[in-house]
Amino acid sequence: MVIMNAIKIIELKNFQCHKHLKCTLSNEVTTFIGPSDEGKSAILRALRWVAMNDPAGDSFIRWGAKFAKVKLTLDDDTIITRKRGVGQNLYKLNDEKYVSFKNSVPPDIQKTLRIIAENFQQQYDNPFWISETAGELARQLNKIVNLDIIDYTMSELNSRARKVNIELEIIQEKLDGARIKQERCEISKEINKQLTIVEKLDFELENVVVDVEELEPLINKIDNTRVIIKSFGRMIRAADQVIKVGDEYSECAADCDHISTLMLQIHHVEEYLKKEIPDLSELENLFDKHVNMASDKHELNTLVSRIEHSILSVSTIESLLYDAEKSLEKEMVGKCPLCENPIKS
Repeated sequence: MVIMNAIKIIELKNFQCHKHLKCTLSNEVTTFIGPSDEGKSAILRALRWVAMNDPAGDSFIRWGAKFAKVKLTLDDDTIITRKRGVGQNLYKLNDEKYVSFKNSVPPDIQKTLRIIAENFQQQYDNPFWISETAGELARQLNKIVNLDIIDYTMSELNSRARKVNIELEIIQEKLDGARIKQERCEISKEINKQLTIVEKLDFELENVVVDVEELEPLINKIDNTRVIIKSFGRMIRAADQVIKVGDEYSECAADCDHISTLMLQIHHVEEYLKKEIPDLSELENLFDKHVNMASDKHELNTLVSRIEHSILSVSTIESLLYDAEKSLEKEMVGKCPLCENPIKS
């Protein structure tokens, strides 16, 4: 249960309507009695201001005063002071000052005073706990009677139980491992038999290794032979290149011979061209006569063609004339076509 230190004396200076008020409280129950608006609720507000740092601001400073101060004296003579004014905002625990606390209460003041919000009941609040929901009531009871400590304890116990269960599982796993090892020891004879087989196989493997070592020189010779074959291959490729170059040389030599022959022929032509050119006038006259004769021949051929065509035309006309005479004879039948008189033969 949260046990708070009893407040023996409460003293107010310039707090709301109180310029200066000092009250000595009872060890059991203290009741403030008086007319309305005389500052009874202000005493509770002053106590709440010290315990909760509420209300904030400085609206509670008495009109015309420069500061407000509330001092609590506990039953162990511890003195807690709260002061607010121009350039001042502090708590004091005996002679120690606290100034950087913002809107909260310094932890040392909270720990010493041990008053929480649930300890206060305002004048116009609903009846304490009667109007609260079940959940809110449980929450407030937890704070007052430390049920949260019970919950924390139960949570810790459950956590420890889980850890113990985990440790038991680990121990069980180790025990199972030990049992497996024991079973393995029981089958050690079978393992020895398998080991004998392995040793035999190892001996055979050693023999195989010896055989492999004997084969290694042969393998090396094969590798060397492959290297020699590769070198022969390079030599063969080089010989092919030489043969190819020889063929190309032969082709070039043939081309050179042909060029030499052409050069010789050109030389002969040049020698012939150096000779004196004979008189060609007679040949030119003969050529002109030949040209004229060719022209005359062409004209004669044309005339012959015309004559042949004329002869063909005459033959055609004679044939047509003959046909016409035959046809006329058939039409006349011995009469004149003009007078129709008989023709005397």
